[in-house]
Amino acid sequence: MKNLVLFDTETGLIRDYPRADDEPVVGLDPRYEVLQIVRDEQPDYDPATQRIRETRTVDRDAGEWRWSWSVEDLPPAADWGTFKASLLQHPAINALLGSGISNAPAAVISLPPTLLAAASGGSVDDFRATWMSLRHLGLVSTELLEEVRTLAISLHLPEPFVAALGGSSRPDAEFLGQEWVDGAGELWTVVKARDASGQFVADDPATPARESMMWEKA
Repeated sequence: MKNLVLFDTETGLIRDYPRADDEPVVGLDPRYEVLQIVRDEQPDYDPATQRIRETRTVDRDAGEWRWSWSVEDLPPAADWGTFKASLLQHPAINALLGSGISNAPAAVISLPPTLLAAASGGSVDDFRATWMSLRHLGLVSTELLEEVRTLAISLHLPEPFVAALGGSSRPDAEFLGQEWVDGAGELWTVVKARDASGQFVADDPATPARESMMWEKA
């Protein structure tokens, strides 16, 4: 197991140490700094209430590339019951269903069952398509969207469902196929990023950002 890496001060990238041992490299380009890999032990955590993820940070002052851990509390359980009852009894939602039955009967009829399906652990795709149809027809006001989003967040509903409602700030790209609905009700997905020459972009292991991924309108 290697204990050293090179830090490229011009690009900010981590490079492999060019020797199999930890002896100094003769004639090393001054653009590179030698960093010691420091591996912290994984801390104890409670999987029932916490989650853990690995972090890697560069500390040039200490001459270290530290592999550490971040322990975070899991969010509270989603309260789907309150959300469904509040939404399906909301005066504005009922007015939306009433006014939309002539303009978008399929979407209006589909809204309750697709909501119930999402609440039962199914895919949010059908709900998102129904909700987006109603938004594109102007049946979901900005005020109603914000109220529904706020309610969903306060009741700790899953992020994919909150994202399907739309109107949120665009999140960081974290995985291929990740989806986001913008304020106009348009769907975006995460795809592999390419540079100007068409080559796939690689992630920089020294940063938490995913340079290899980008948002693209579906």
